[in-house]
Amino acid sequence: MPFGPKGLVVTWSVPVPQEARVSYAGPEIFSAVDRVLGTEIPPDFPKEYLRNLEHVELFNAQMSFASNELAQWEKRADVEMQHEPLSVFEKYFSSKHVVASTLVEHPSISHPEKIKDACSIVLQRAVIFSNPDPGSETLYLRSYFHTVDETGTRANFVPRGGMKIEFPSNKIWFPLELTRFISEPAAYVVLDILTPANFKAKTAEFKTTKTGKMEYQGKTYHVTRLTAKLAGGKEWKDLSLEP
Repeated sequence: MPFGPKGLVVTWSVPVPQEARVSYAGPEIFSAVDRVLGTEIPPDFPKEYLRNLEHVELFNAQMSFASNELAQWEKRADVEMQHEPLSVFEKYFSSKHVVASTLVEHPSISHPEKIKDACSIVLQRAVIFSNPDPGSETLYLRSYFHTVDETGTRANFVPRGGMKIEFPSNKIWFPLELTRFISEPAAYVVLDILTPANFKAKTAEFKTTKTGKMEYQGKTYHVTRLTAKLAGGKEWKDLSLEP
């Protein structure tokens, strides 16, 4: 969607706990974990989502505490959210969550008016620090986007960094309910969980693909990589695991 001299943009909106502190993060934490566990790109990730991949910027963050605030901000960004995703945000609002939104720079595309599938999130990538004492989570999040126009022209892009979301929590939490609205057949999810002690995930949707240890800011963490391939159009519950 047009955004003055910045060219094209897409709105990226994420539900977060209402106590969360949200800020922008650089790429350093993602790179640090990848050095220990290897590339964040799953082995079976379609090559078409990586062709001419561009690293882009985030800007103009906004927090919304109710659906009307979110709708107003979307309109200011020249993007009108569809009814069904908005209904999921309504559910989050009613369960002590708010919405963090930001604009994501979109690569140039010859005929933006002919976009067919706009900005599907094809890979959800996160690094999650879980501290059971006193009970807190720091979630570093970024997503890989994929756009196709009617001529078959494609654009692939990902933020250089991402969002940093900090909040009190006794569990490991990650939002998944909006996955059902992607226009691609499936979305991949790669979560690296960093915990002070060894961690074993118990979840049907995700599998543990790699483990290791890493030093970060003077502390030693156990690192567990969970991966999943979630079908579009299917309902998914948010991930909630005991640390």
